[in-house]
Amino acid sequence: MNKNKEPKTAFEALILALVLGVTAPTEEKAQQCLEIAQSIAQDLPAKEVSRAKKEAKRILEETA
Repeated sequence: MNKNKEPKTAFEALILALVLGVTAPTEEKAQQCLEIAQSIAQDLPAKEVSRAKKEAKRILEETA
């Protein structure tokens, strides 16, 4: 998942929102991203949300 690539699925959008929430330049923008992530996560099964969190973590570790 490239954060410059437009997400095609809710799963990809959740990953992107989580990554952007962590890397946002301000607390306000981070909060906005996390609110979006929560909204997306409500429509996904818990298993998918867990997978998205793991994928976001992997992306963040690779770019650290």
